[in-house]
Amino acid sequence: MAPAGLLREACSPELYRRNPFRTAGLPVGVPTALVRQRLAGDPAADRLEEPLARLLDGFFWYRADPALDALAAGDIAGTRARWEAAAGTDPVARHNLAVLCHSTALEHSAGDFFPDDLWPDAYRHWLALRETDAAWTPQLRRVRRILPLALALVNARLAVDALAAGGPVEPALRHWRLPFEAGLPEGVAERAARIAAAPLRARVAAAREAVDDGTPAEAEAALRAAVIPLTTLQLLDPTQDDPVELFLRAAARHSSSGAWASARDLLALAAPLARTAAGVDAVQRQLRAAEQELRVREAVEAYRRRKLREESEARSARAAHEAAEERRARAAREAAARRAEALRMAAQRQVMESRRRTRAARTGEPQRATPPPPAPPVPGPRRDASTDRAARNLLAFAVDWDGCHYCQRVRRSPRHDHPVSLARGADVATVSVPRCLPCRWRQTGRACLGLVLMAFTVLIVVIVTPAAARWVSWTAVAVGLVWTVTGLLAVRRGAKARWLHTLTYPPVADLWREGWRRH
Repeated sequence: MAPAGLLREACSPELYRRNPFRTAGLPVGVPTALVRQRLAGDPAADRLEEPLARLLDGFFWYRADPALDALAAGDIAGTRARWEAAAGTDPVARHNLAVLCHSTALEHSAGDFFPDDLWPDAYRHWLALRETDAAWTPQLRRVRRILPLALALVNARLAVDALAAGGPVEPALRHWRLPFEAGLPEGVAERAARIAAAPLRARVAAAREAVDDGTPAEAEAALRAAVIPLTTLQLLDPTQDDPVELFLRAAARHSSSGAWASARDLLALAAPLARTAAGVDAVQRQLRAAEQELRVREAVEAYRRRKLREESEARSARAAHEAAEERRARAAREAAARRAEALRMAAQRQVMESRRRTRAARTGEPQRATPPPPAPPVPGPRRDASTDRAARNLLAFAVDWDGCHYCQRVRRSPRHDHPVSLARGADVATVSVPRCLPCRWRQTGRACLGLVLMAFTVLIVVIVTPAAARWVSWTAVAVGLVWTVTGLLAVRRGAKARWLHTLTYPPVADLWREGWRRH
């Protein structure tokens, strides 16, 4: 460590508190081995290994004197009076008096208190001792040379440490000004101020170097660490350069890279440090620009978040709607499948029943009574019981006898496998029964016979009428041929031609009166 650094460490505000001689309770002049023995395991013993610290610790403590017994007993006023009386002729008494006043002033300088009545006496007694040649041995000549600097360093360190810790400003500044007002040799107070503030200036220099050569993040970290040193240096030396230029440069680097929040924070730190009007104006202008940019970015980000939230909600709504539609479609498919299965089973049962009846008719076995199928629910006004019974009996009759209105009294058709249906309106009940095959053939035969007769008639007309009307006859013949072919195709297709295959029964009440009952 450089001599200035060693001197700064040795002349700290803890000058007396960590003095090994004080800790050991021994006066200066006793053997060093005895001091080490008393301080076994105590960190204060390490100062005995450092020559400069050992020299200063030996100087800034009491020398052997009979009055030390009274001081140890707590008689501070009596001891001080005895040493003041003997200070003019006894160098030891003058030295001990200076140590007593100096240590007392240091002990009373804790916190925000500055003992005005103690510090001037301490400086006066030390400077008087420095002028007393008899008090200085050859080994203490170096201490005599640096004594003013050591005294000034103690107060400068008190000021720097108090301001750096955020303590009261006024007591710290009084400690800082004391060496300049105590009558020390020229340049001593300035040198002590430089040595005490050297760590602060080093941190400011590191911040300046980081702003010049480091990354924006390194510059920001260095400036944040340099705020307290810069504030302390401004309080101690108001004439130094305005430090806001460092913060403005670092903020410009952050804003150019888009880090407007960091730029705003740095400018907010620089605002209290600006002393000149130009510096204050520059900081405020850049700070307003950074805040405006941040507000714009926050608005854009809020809009982006809102759009993302709306899109997410829309996607969720679409997904929920699609899921609901899928559930409804699945339910509809399942219901349709159930209905189709029910219809298939009903048709299968009817087919099996029809086949059973057919086999029974062929073999002559007596037919077992088939219970009537349940009537389907029909909306509308309720009917009387006789009408409902007539509808059920008629439907059961048509199913059991497997016929239609035109052929039921003539024959039974074993070839009919189509189900019948019952429909109810407001005041009637009708039964639709597919035609049996003989009915279809008879109807087709009647149609064909009618067409043949029409064709024969047209032919006679063509022979006996003038030639000018023949085109009308040939047109009628063509229409008749088309009608005949269409009828034959419809008969071949069977149940697909409903206009040939089905017949709607008249009202049930009329059929009931005609005797259409199940036997």
